[in-house]
Amino acid sequence: MRAENMKRTDMGCLNTAREKLFLFICAFFLIFSLPAVAHAENALKDKDVTVKKVRQLLSEYAPDGLYIFTHSGSSEEELLRYWNDGSSVVDCIDTAVHEEFHVLTGRRIPNARSEAIYTGNGKRTIVHFTQLIDSSETAATIPQANRTFRFNTYIMGSNSASNKLGVYGLLNEFAAYSWGLDTTVRLFPYFREHAETYDDWYRFIVEGENDRNAYAEFLYWTLNYLEFARAYHRDVYDKIISNKKYVRTVKKINRQFAQRIREYEKCVSWVSSSYPNRTYSYRITDAYELLRPAINSDQYAVVRRKLGISPIPQYR
Repeated sequence: MRAENMKRTDMGCLNTAREKLFLFICAFFLIFSLPAVAHAENALKDKDVTVKKVRQLLSEYAPDGLYIFTHSGSSEEELLRYWNDGSSVVDCIDTAVHEEFHVLTGRRIPNARSEAIYTGNGKRTIVHFTQLIDSSETAATIPQANRTFRFNTYIMGSNSASNKLGVYGLLNEFAAYSWGLDTTVRLFPYFREHAETYDDWYRFIVEGENDRNAYAEFLYWTLNYLEFARAYHRDVYDKIISNKKYVRTVKKINRQFAQRIREYEKCVSWVSSSYPNRTYSYRITDAYELLRPAINSDQYAVVRRKLGISPIPQYR
């Protein structure tokens, strides 16, 4: 009796296995006979933007960008405000990380005279402000030829933090652009895998060029501010240079930012060589090369040394 029951059970299992195999084969052919849906899943072209999709992309490629995006405290509605109608998932990630960095710097700070600069790996440094002068006061020492398109907004802007908070406001922007570029560069493997034409590289290159220019601009303005203070407001200068957390943070962010620029240059070189027959370029006005001689000049040698910043290299 038990033997018979065992035989029937075996046959039942065999039939079940056959049914499962048949269903698996049907599912296999069904999946691969469906039309391609790559664009719906391709963040370069997917315009159905959700916070979940952005987080998934950052989680796989840009962990620091993910940290900034998820720890700023902004609501989903606030996070999605960076994407306009028609923007793809990847289009505004650099901007979102940049802007949410600013939000993050204001969270859990001891008072309004301080900022929490994110330095990577989930760590933030509280930088307290010392005595300051407005950045606009230093404008007279910036030659007209070196007044790039951000000059009026960040140096002369009456209410901009980079003006009213001097070097501390400049550091905040410097770091924000740094993390924007970090996110863009880390997405390079994704672009390389999913880009179908040179057009698909538009956002990568434009964001990269924009951040690269910002590196030179904010570094230049910081050095000029400190040199101006050293010459005309020595008490202000001495207090800033004695602010160890500020100096260490500038040095760390500069090192990270400069490394991302080196990586970006390699990425954009790969793109250029991969599309040799293109008839146009997404590169924009080169503020980096414009300001490089001034940044490296003897005029700023003392303050560069105080901040632990080496002359910046030429790439193009």
